[in-house]
Amino acid sequence: MEARNLAHCFLTLRAVLAAGFFACVCATAQAQPTGPSIAQSEPETVDVAAALCRDVLVLSGEDRDLGIAFMHGHIFGEKGQSVIYPDQLAQSVGVFLELCVEDPQANALATLKKSIAQP
Repeated sequence: MEARNLAHCFLTLRAVLAAGFFACVCATAQAQPTGPSIAQSEPETVDVAAALCRDVLVLSGEDRDLGIAFMHGHIFGEKGQSVIYPDQLAQSVGVFLELCVEDPQANALATLKKSIAQP
């Protein structure tokens, strides 16, 4: 297995593991006080589609990379797409971050979809 493919597989595994972390960050950013946490009996859920660009921008380094990788996976899963092109993904991340800086209140998933569509 080529080093690039191995690195991609490792990144994919790390993205899956980081999905829970990304979901927690989004939930924390959007959480409303509801009283003591012990009183909550239902498991916490996060709607990834509701995450804003600012939720992604506040992440740093590896956490941001993994969050974006998770969102890419979500988008590709919606499309039923299993083939990726790493160079195109890298380019779309740059466009995504630029768009998010321009409008931090924008929906992160919609912005990422827009950045993937741009050449």
